[in-house]
Amino acid sequence: MKNMGLAYKNSVRATDLDSFNTAIDEFIHLIEKAKKADFKQHESESLEGLDKVIQQAKSAKQLAEVQGLEAAKAPLKSIDQLRKKYHELHEPPGFWELLFGK
Repeated sequence: MKNMGLAYKNSVRATDLDSFNTAIDEFIHLIEKAKKADFKQHESESLEGLDKVIQQAKSAKQLAEVQGLEAAKAPLKSIDQLRKKYHELHEPPGFWELLFGK
């Protein structure tokens, strides 16, 4: 997960197309690898989320090659929103949730 986050940050911070392509390719590779993980809960939703992230990363790569790095920023921002949404599926319950339920 840390490597995935680092690859994502490197793609966001990239200042040239070569470094962006290297970072986004690494990010996509790590997500593909994560799809093979054993999800204990919410497997179908988790795989759906990973597929959406891959789709956005590939879209960002295409936009960067055609229109430049600035055009790739919008799909990259949506990746962060997807990450937040799908990470909620695997977060452990909080203290109050354990005491009183949802």
